[in-house]
Amino acid sequence: MKAKSPLTARSAALGLLLFAVAAPSFAACDGPAWLKLEIVASEIAGNPIGEWIEVDANGCVLSHYPYWQRQSGVYQRQLDAKELDQLRGIVSQNQLLQFDTSREREALQQADRDLAKRSGEYSWFSMEGANLYRLQVVEDERSNLIEWATPAGELKLRQVALQQKGLRPEGMQGLQRLVESIRSLRSIAADPRKQKIAEVTP
Repeated sequence: MKAKSPLTARSAALGLLLFAVAAPSFAACDGPAWLKLEIVASEIAGNPIGEWIEVDANGCVLSHYPYWQRQSGVYQRQLDAKELDQLRGIVSQNQLLQFDTSREREALQQADRDLAKRSGEYSWFSMEGANLYRLQVVEDERSNLIEWATPAGELKLRQVALQQKGLRPEGMQGLQRLVESIRSLRSIAADPRKQKIAEVTP
């Protein structure tokens, strides 16, 4: 039997969740997901998927906030044409379909080695205990899944360390693009125009 991926399993769970609550006054997003973001909590027992966001090709946004967050629930909102075009531009400009996690990680490690040669010090950037971020892009027959432990935290840690040494950041362009994309997606989902369509319980 083929095991379901976390993203597929979560989509199935969403269907059950929406079926269990009173029918909303508007239809839930029914198109296939174009963008998916999952944040796997590291400090909660069982490492559950906490926050997740889905956007379909028509700009319908579904977002889930876990029971331990103040805004817990499942929400929906519809992007207007301008917002959808802007999001498509972000995905294209940040090259999310072409993003290669292994290559970007190697670029950071090479930058660390170069820094060690220049400064005589080797900096070790550890993100142990960090949340895992999964970002998936699906367009036509192409798909790319990006996994990174707390990318914004690592980016900030690296920037501060280099700033303290008076050195220019190198090798971080890919990580910066990933962080910008995640921030944009979370900002879109958190828009106050979103409407709650289901409650979330432990």
